[in-house]
Amino acid sequence: MSKSDSDKHAVNIDVSNYRDTSVVYDEIRQVFHEFCRNRSPVVIWQKNNIKSGRIKTIDKKDNIITILGINNDKLHFSDSDSIFFYNEEHSVFGKSKIISADQEANTVSMAFPSMGKVKLAENRKSGRIATLDRHISISLKKELFPTPVSALYLVNISSGGMAVRVTNESSNIFHSNEVVEWSKFSGGSFKSPLKVTICHVSKHVHLPNLGDNNTVIGIEFNQPIPQREYVKLLEKLFYDRSK
Repeated sequence: MSKSDSDKHAVNIDVSNYRDTSVVYDEIRQVFHEFCRNRSPVVIWQKNNIKSGRIKTIDKKDNIITILGINNDKLHFSDSDSIFFYNEEHSVFGKSKIISADQEANTVSMAFPSMGKVKLAENRKSGRIATLDRHISISLKKELFPTPVSALYLVNISSGGMAVRVTNESSNIFHSNEVVEWSKFSGGSFKSPLKVTICHVSKHVHLPNLGDNNTVIGIEFNQPIPQREYVKLLEKLFYDRSK
């Protein structure tokens, strides 16, 4: 990926505490109308084809959203694959399917996504995404340790860092200001391990459905994950298992 492409699509996504959207259908519809009214940019992608656009129209009768390509991006997608979308301003992302495309107008029309395929932030200001309901395990590699430390579970994640629940057996392994490597997660791995720094180790943390006796480590990525890699990571974490 060239530097110009990276800068062009750069976005800092801060994500935890995403709600079950089945109970906020009207709010999601309102958010999409805000996208349209405010000409808010959205990132849309299929596989490694990542483009910028904005919502041009919303057909309330047929529940179809039409997106127009911006920043000289040409919206050429396959109508046989799912399409993913993300908006930073409103901290919402999700998955849908293409209904039609008009290459001359540089638009694609997608179905209004079902509620189970949309993630909406609990706190719009912080925009964090919770991952506890997914039971996503990760592995961290410590210097001088022969093998990565596994049985660690994501609590939340953003493009700049994450929180991880540590099992009792591993609670004394990690220390503040320690630099480790993140290389694997449930269902995937990175081509090159990410250098990350332990910011804090907190014990007796309350987590939903897990009680009060949890050890959680706060982790900062030494380099924020570039947008192209980050949206693909979100896709793997939240949607790969539901395809």
